[in-house]
Parts: sequence; structure tokens; C-alpha cells
Amino acid sequence: MSQETRNYIYGIVIAAIPLIVAAGYIAPGEAEQWTNLAAAILGLSTTALAKPNANPKKVTVVPRGDGKYRAAHPLD
Repeated sequence: MSQETRNYIYGIVIAAIPLIVAAGYIAPGEAEQWTNLAAAILGLSTTALAKPNANPKKVTVVPRGDGKYRAAHPLD
């Protein structure tokens, strides 16, 4: 199963859990446990889940004027 497929299934599970809680099938306190179980079954780590949200752009470095450098602000 590809990473994209696992992320897709995980997204469906995350969307379904509040609905299942609202329907009364699981208690609100158990929602996190079910989410963790889904992540474990799908073999997802926190890093894998965070990767699509990471900014792929490279950081631009500009001189500060005192011989040191700083990261450029996007509006610079």
C-alpha cells in the first residue's frame, strides 16, 4: 500500500470518528485511542502524517549587514 493510499484512508478514518462518536457507537474519550489504532494499523508515523503539511520551499538567506545572515521573510 502506498503512502498516498494510507494517508487517504487515514483521512477518512479521522473524518469518520467524530460521526461515530456522535452516533453513540464509541465514547468521546475513546476517539483518540481509535485514531491511534488506525494509525498503527496503517503503519503511519507522526513524521509521515506531518510530511504533506511541511513547506517544501527552500529558505532564502540574506545578509544582516553585520557579517551574519538571517532567513528572509516571504515579504522581503
